[in-house]
Amino acid sequence: MTEEVYTVALLNDHLGQSKPTVMGHEYCVDAIIDVSTYDSSGVVLSASDFGLSTISAITNTGIANVLFYPTFVVAEAGGYTSSSTVTMLIVQVLQATPAEVADGGTHSAMQFRVRVWGNL
Repeated sequence: MTEEVYTVALLNDHLGQSKPTVMGHEYCVDAIIDVSTYDSSGVVLSASDFGLSTISAITNTGIANVLFYPTFVVAEAGGYTSSSTVTMLIVQVLQATPAEVADGGTHSAMQFRVRVWGNL
């Protein structure tokens, strides 16, 4: 099992702010997740990576390389790993049968743009 290595960079909105902004009863933030080392148990993203204390929803809004695609683990009851973390699995899509990326090693261009909703 390889320890995953990733960075999260919050993106500026149309006003030039990179912090979470209120949308209804929750906050929303756009970010880039740059994964350099991956393990098949997934990347556990923390709400604090996005300036939040909880995560209620996360969605992929873009990818840097069509070879890799992120999926987010959801429990049978519909929740994420916990209220403050979510596990992201990365699927290699340009194969006869899409398969999860194997353990270990450094992968280039595993960069994903996401939108995250939650509370401060």
